Amino acid sequence: MRHEFRLEVKQEQRQVLSLLLKIIQAPRLELEHMIVQELQQNPMLEIGLEEETEDVEIGVELLREEEEDEKEKELMEFITSEIPKFYAPSWQEREEFQEPQEVYLPDLKEHLLTQLRITFTDEEEIRIGEFIIESLTPEGYFTMEPQEVAEALKVDREKVEKVLSEIKKFDPPGIAARDAREALLRQLEEKGIDDLARRIVEEFYSQDVETIKEKLGVSEEEIERAMEEIRKLNPAPASGKWGEVTYVIPEVLVEKEKGEWKVILDESNIPFLHISTRYIEMLESDELPEETKKWLRKRLRNAVRFLRLLEERRKMILKVVQFIVEHQRDFLEGKTEHLRPLKLRDIAERLGVDISTVHRILKGRYVQTPRGIFELRYFLAGGVRKGWEYVSKSQLEERIREIVDNEDKQNPLSDAEIAEILKKEGYRIARRTVAKYREKLGIPPKNKRRKC
Repeated sequence: MRHEFRLEVKQEQRQVLSLLLKIIQAPRLELEHMIVQELQQNPMLEIGLEEETEDVEIGVELLREEEEDEKEKELMEFITSEIPKFYAPSWQEREEFQEPQEVYLPDLKEHLLTQLRITFTDEEEIRIGEFIIESLTPEGYFTMEPQEVAEALKVDREKVEKVLSEIKKFDPPGIAARDAREALLRQLEEKGIDDLARRIVEEFYSQDVETIKEKLGVSEEEIERAMEEIRKLNPAPASGKWGEVTYVIPEVLVEKEKGEWKVILDESNIPFLHISTRYIEMLESDELPEETKKWLRKRLRNAVRFLRLLEERRKMILKVVQFIVEHQRDFLEGKTEHLRPLKLRDIAERLGVDISTVHRILKGRYVQTPRGIFELRYFLAGGVRKGWEYVSKSQLEERIREIVDNEDKQNPLSDAEIAEILKKEGYRIARRTVAKYREKLGIPPKNKRRKC
C-alpha cells in the first residue's frame, strides 16, 4: 500500500513538472489559450480584481485543514509551500510592446552555431560541429568524409558521424547534405512526403519525364504534380532568406533606468486570476454533501497548482534573462561589438536548473534591448581559452587581423609565428586553428602577403 502511494505521488510530480515545462515553453499567445482553457474547465479559477480576493485566504486554508490523509498532505507540499490566492500580471502600458518590431536575424553560420550549442554540451562534439559548419560549401553542402574530419581533429569517426547526423536535422532543412539530391530528399522527409516525388528524386534525379514515365508506369499528369512538389524545395539550403528583416512582438523588455538594468516580462494580455470566493464559501458550508466538497477540493488543488506554475514561469524567464543581461552587459551598453562566451550549461549551472529547461526558455522568445530586438538564443556564444578565462571567437579574429595588419610586409608572419604571439598573450591556440581563422577572415597565406 505504501509503495502504491509513493508511485502515485511520483506520477503526480511528473504531471506537475510536465505542465510546468509546457507553460514555460508556451509563447504568449499559446499561454493565453491555455489560461482560457483552464478557466473553462475549472470553476475555482476566475478573472477578477485584486480587491476581490480579500476573503480567499481563510477559505484556501481549508485545503490544508480538510485534506488530512497522508497522500493529500504530501502532494500539497510538493505542489506549493505557500498557497497563492491570485496571479497578478507584471506588465506596464508600453507602446513598444503593442506593435511588431524589426528584429535582428543572425546569418546562416550564426544560426547553425546557435543550434549546435543548444544541441550539444560536450566540448569535443561542439568542436566537431564548428568544424563541419565552417566547412560547408556556399550552397550549404558538406562534402568531406567523416574519416577526414576525424583525422583532422584527432577524434573518433563515430563521434563525427553522430554530430553530422544531428546537424543534418538543423534548420534550414537539407543543410549539410552531400549534394542537391540529398538536400531535396531531406526536405521531402521534413514535409512528410513519401510518394512519387521522393521516388523521382531518389531513383531518377536529373532524368527526363519520358524516362520516368516509362520506368514507373505512371501518367505525365502524375509526374507533373510530383515535379511541382519538388520545385517548391531548395536544392541549395544555404541560399535561403538569411539576414532579411522580419517583425516580431518581443515578450521581454530590457532597459536601463537610473543606472540599473531592468527586465520586464510582457503579460499585457494575461488577466488577473484568482481563486473563486463563492466556491470557497461553498466549501465552508456544512450543508454541502461530502462528495461535492471532494470535487471542489480537487478543483481547488488544480487552481492552486496552475497559479503557482504561472508564477514559476515568470520567475524562471526573468532569472534567465537577468543572468544574460548581467553576463552580456558590455554588449548591451554598446561598449563592445562582441558577446562574451556563454553556453546553455553556464546558465543552467548558475541558476540551478536543467539545461533542457533553459533551452525551452530561450527557444523562440524575443527580447527588446537598447541595441535592438534579438532572439534570446542569440546571446549564446562560443569561446576561446585565454589564460583562465574565455574570450569570444570574434575577439580572437580581430586580434589575428591586428597582428597581420601590423606585421612587416616584406617579411610577413607564418601561421605558426602568429600562434606563438597569441600564446604569449595567453591564448591556448594551435597553428592549424590560426590558419582556419585566417582563411575565414579572407587573409592570404604568408607567401601571398609578402611585398617586395
